[in-house]
Amino acid sequence: MSAISIWVAWLLKKDRITVNPLDRVDVPTGGKKTKERRALSVHQIQKLLDAARARPLVAFHERFGTEVAPTVRQRERAQKKRDAATADLVAVGRERALVYKTAVYTGLRLGEIASLRPCHLELDRKPFPRLQILGKLTKNGQQARLLLVPAFAEELTDWIRDTKKKPDDLLFHVPQASVRIMQKDLKLVGHLGRAWPFGLRSGRRVVAPEPPSL
Repeated sequence: MSAISIWVAWLLKKDRITVNPLDRVDVPTGGKKTKERRALSVHQIQKLLDAARARPLVAFHERFGTEVAPTVRQRERAQKKRDAATADLVAVGRERALVYKTAVYTGLRLGEIASLRPCHLELDRKPFPRLQILGKLTKNGQQARLLLVPAFAEELTDWIRDTKKKPDDLLFHVPQASVRIMQKDLKLVGHLGRAWPFGLRSGRRVVAPEPPSL
């Protein structure tokens, strides 16, 4: 329900619909008690995305510094290597932020995001872009069809173009240590508690009250 609620809230905000169709839906209660995890606000998610983009390069500078070799010849060679490394690290940060944003907008689990390929995306679809995942790639075994915020679809289009992804290539590289990496990103923005803003482990959990303009 969380992902649907966010999408409906966005439609209301953009005057795409006039009435919230979920107002009459009863939310089930009871059953097995699950452990609640502290959610992030839209502002905190924005800070997390900024940290995700910046931290790979920040960590590199902290480890190796920003100075280059002393002599002219060594400096030129070192600068070329540093420029190449900088470009790679900026791309890593961009990809990490897109992984987080995919989780925020879709509620997909970490494994599902890791299995995404460009062929699963209908980015030119009207009136709204769409993501489709076969049931064999989802945890519950059911096909997932999710509408995408147009601005986010444009980001994905740019990512596929810039990285020269083919239809059957993996959309993102998702490391096994993604949860630990996210905790370090949270620490960088001053959030030291246990927060799970995405569906990385806790199911299809999306915590933003409305789709943020990230």
